[in-house]
Amino acid sequence: MKAMVAPTVLPLAEHVAVVSGVGDGLGKKSALALARGGAAVVLCARTADRLDRIATEVRGTGAEVVALHGDITDVDYCKRVVDTTIDTFGRVDCLVNVATRGPFHADTFATVTEADLDAWHRTVNVDVFGTLTMTQAVARRMQSARSGSIIFVNTVGVWLGPARQGAYIASKAALLALAQVLATELGPDGIRVNTVAPGWMLGPPVQGLLEGRAARAGTSVQDEYDKIARDLPLRRIPTDAEVAMIIAFLASEASAAITGQCINANGGQVYR
Repeated sequence: MKAMVAPTVLPLAEHVAVVSGVGDGLGKKSALALARGGAAVVLCARTADRLDRIATEVRGTGAEVVALHGDITDVDYCKRVVDTTIDTFGRVDCLVNVATRGPFHADTFATVTEADLDAWHRTVNVDVFGTLTMTQAVARRMQSARSGSIIFVNTVGVWLGPARQGAYIASKAALLALAQVLATELGPDGIRVNTVAPGWMLGPPVQGLLEGRAARAGTSVQDEYDKIARDLPLRRIPTDAEVAMIIAFLASEASAAITGQCINANGGQVYR
């Protein structure tokens, strides 16, 4: 599978970044990109063992790292994250909102007319209200400092409308609108709010999907990769490391004039 090698460093010295939803995919790659640029990183996730493992890997870059496991839907947890960040580093410059339940949970992977609305509530609670809870906690500190960058991770699915992903897509559409409102509200305080929207993104989730498709079809992973890549203008699937570099760019002063925008990191995929 052909992939470009993404640059690994943007200037982020003396920055302090909070990353929510740190798993083995984009969350980890974002933390690594920020750390390699010189940022101190506060990592947030629900699973303590995995979080500690990833924290060790990020520390391997030489960065200062704090790992706090908990649930972003818990107001007290979000407050603890921010208070610990300020107590440890004296500031918070960036928030990267990665946390999500994702599109393929068995309890929500259904048509809208067949949807279990209790399951929808669980997805919306994490993707929308959890993200909002963490964003509120961080943004209030940024307002006091009159600077900061908040980054939302979204999906090109909000324009494509894929079937059986209604809970996830509706939640992400709400976050897209929320980011634009926040950009308007927080701009006078020197805070920028932007969104990154991947399409197909090569990392652990898509790798697993390719392997499953290959097993069911009796083909190879490369064959399944090529079926997707041939419809993208770049003829390859962007990697999670490449998307993470866009996040690092939006965290840095290199993007100082950018707010209220959605960057589609999708290899040129065209919407219908």
